[in-house]
Amino acid sequence: MSEPDGIAFAQALRHALTERDLTLDRVQARLAERGISVGRSTLSFWQNGHRTPRGAASLRAVAALEEVLEVSPGLLTDTLGRPPSQLPVVMSEDAEPMQTVLQAINGERLMDNVRMRQAITRLWVTEQGCIERVETQLVLRVVHPTNRFAFVAVGEPGADARLVSPSVEGGRIGRVAAHAEMLGVEILLEQDHRRGDLFLLRYAVQDANRVPATQFVKFSVGGASLNGLIVSFNEQRLPVQVEHFQRAEATGSDLMVVPLSLNAGHRVSVLRERDRRGMMGVRWRFADGDDGSQRGGIE
Repeated sequence: MSEPDGIAFAQALRHALTERDLTLDRVQARLAERGISVGRSTLSFWQNGHRTPRGAASLRAVAALEEVLEVSPGLLTDTLGRPPSQLPVVMSEDAEPMQTVLQAINGERLMDNVRMRQAITRLWVTEQGCIERVETQLVLRVVHPTNRFAFVAVGEPGADARLVSPSVEGGRIGRVAAHAEMLGVEILLEQDHRRGDLFLLRYAVQDANRVPATQFVKFSVGGASLNGLIVSFNEQRLPVQVEHFQRAEATGSDLMVVPLSLNAGHRVSVLRERDRRGMMGVRWRFADGDDGSQRGGIE
């Protein structure tokens, strides 16, 4: 018997399948390409309303379905009462400490109030191979009235989050929580925002830890209009190899790897539209092999 609160989801899914003219077998294959395993019978039950996605794995699959079917972000997840930013994702082996700093600033709820429309992150790597500064520019759409936002900056293993200094344009710093190399930051926005509003937010973190890194990884909720990463290297020490990669999970295997070349400004850029949910990043290698940490920052 179908679940009453799953009718809207089933109708939205059937309509999207019809519009894209995709078979369930093809949808299943495209989900598998994204590292999401869903049985064909499960997809059939979902579209017929006989079952409704409930568990963490099923909710991740629904977010991926929006990408496969090329529908507006939230078209399917909204019918389940779970915005994409709320769906569980295995970030890394450090998920528990990350939850700790988020809870200290009520960060999870704050991030659920918005959806990402554009996210451009830029970072600078020093001659010593350390990430000294990370700047992020976001375009956000409000799904629940809010006047605050939150983010977590993750440094290299062994770093002290108390040596990381956050700053913001378009608001001011509120509560801050530090745990090992993780810094949770609450941003008090300049004004109240209503549902449907779009607003621009810029923030940065300056890292005085001086811990070498070989990569930078950022989390993508999927469905953003544009997701970008720009890495600038010091001209006194340039890497001999740079790659862009994507993963379903921070500690998972690479889903794709693309070699990158430095431009005249000693930087590389990655821009992706409607990026898949998971992790995207850039990693590098220096000729002397003194690369320091193997994990890199996560934002």
